[in-house]
Amino acid sequence: MTRLPRLGSALATSTLLLLGATACGSDGTTVSTADGSVEIDEDDGTASFEDDEGNAFTSSTDLPDGFPSDEVPLIDGAIVQGLAIDQDSQRGYTVTIDVESAPQEAFDEARDLLEDAGYGVAMESTSGGAATGGFESDVWTVLVTSTPIDGGSSVSYIIGESGSF
Repeated sequence: MTRLPRLGSALATSTLLLLGATACGSDGTTVSTADGSVEIDEDDGTASFEDDEGNAFTSSTDLPDGFPSDEVPLIDGAIVQGLAIDQDSQRGYTVTIDVESAPQEAFDEARDLLEDAGYGVAMESTSGGAATGGFESDVWTVLVTSTPIDGGSSVSYIIGESGSF
């Protein structure tokens, strides 16, 4: 299958275009590619891609539209990226949040929020100052990684429909 690499390639393209559009002060841009179209909206910081098969993703510096906030609790912090992917009738998300706490402390908070929401712990690991864990509910599978950055931690969530990865 070439769909995931095509979406990944489009993500990289749209991210570069978003940065370029923002730097140039453009209100918005649509670029057609051989794999689909990329639409950049500087007003809300969103980059979207959709291919001719209906697979799509949207990237921004906020939670993506449709994010299941009531089902997937996130730690408080500055959202630096939100991404929604629709592919082959499945929906997934990634969210990256910067926080001021240390990686293990941030991970523990993320884990506690997910467990309090009914998620089971599938795995946990620490290495090199980073902490990672997998969590499952009847609806979602969530992978959380907390890594050190200057002044705190970057906490990344990868969220897919239960059983999708």
